[in-house]
Amino acid sequence: MEFLRTFLGNDSFFGRLMYRLGVIVIGNLLFLVCSIPVVTVGASLSGLYYLCLRARRDKCRGNVRILQTFFRGFRDNFKQATIGWLAMLLLAVVLFLEMSWCDQFAAPISYFKYGLIGMLVLDAIAFMYWFPAIAAFKGTLREQATNTAYFAFSRPHYLVVVAALHVVPVVVSYMDLKYLPLAAFLWALCGFGLIAFLTSFFHLRQYAPFLKDLDLAGDPVGEDQADEDLMMQDESEEKTLAEMRKYGL
Repeated sequence: MEFLRTFLGNDSFFGRLMYRLGVIVIGNLLFLVCSIPVVTVGASLSGLYYLCLRARRDKCRGNVRILQTFFRGFRDNFKQATIGWLAMLLLAVVLFLEMSWCDQFAAPISYFKYGLIGMLVLDAIAFMYWFPAIAAFKGTLREQATNTAYFAFSRPHYLVVVAALHVVPVVVSYMDLKYLPLAAFLWALCGFGLIAFLTSFFHLRQYAPFLKDLDLAGDPVGEDQADEDLMMQDESEEKTLAEMRKYGL
């Protein structure tokens, strides 16, 4: 029994592995369900990253509740996430329309297409970094835009890896169309959650020096929380002393 308790415990390798799978799969399903209205895709992404960042900050010990944490990120960042998502979506649609318009003309007008492609790449980078940033930090839209630009370009090698983690799975999904149903199943099961969980490792390495101390639930530790933790510690010590007296120690 002691072996099973140790093997299945939250701090064991198996326990942490199962918790990681839970974060990825349940987070993925929550993201898909909450994205059905389309307009809420941004809020769903912020909820997913809020969950993944806090689970990683807790080292996947199981102290972060998956459902509550996801919906807290969804709710708290809804406004900024939705504004960012709709702005990026609108910009992408306009750029694609402009590119198709440029294709109808010969040089030199057609050369404007390359500038539009560059803007589309910047829009994609903003998409990859906006939602993790608003999930990790509080601030105005301007401050969040500054955070997004800073973290995207302060470490170019991280940007390359994060972009690859987003692009490669999409490319692989369409390499052979006969496997497209299998790819669709994997995306529905864990695809978006897995990408968010993997990229959160790189995001957190950049965010860590700027984040406040968090408790085991992933919440900022303030004076009230510190007092509560101290009270719990005192109660635990009193119980221990009572047990010692019980056995004559």
